[in-house]
Amino acid sequence: MNVQLVNNNGTTIIIVQEDCIDIQNASNLREILLDLIYKGQNCLLLDLQKVKFIDSSGLGSLVYCMREARKSRCT
Repeated sequence: MNVQLVNNNGTTIIIVQEDCIDIQNASNLREILLDLIYKGQNCLLLDLQKVKFIDSSGLGSLVYCMREARKSRCT
């Protein structure tokens, strides 16, 4: 998965450089996002401007990461 990470005033922007998120690369994107979440990045912004297609495995990875991010938030 080709992504670009940009730090902007405490927000990590993950710019996906692929035109699709599918079964071929969804697990790799999930690993990238979970690594950031588990390292304590609590403000993430996912830039999907270049993505034209997301299949169910891609969507599932995004939902899973969202749930993990919510669980890891400080309350």
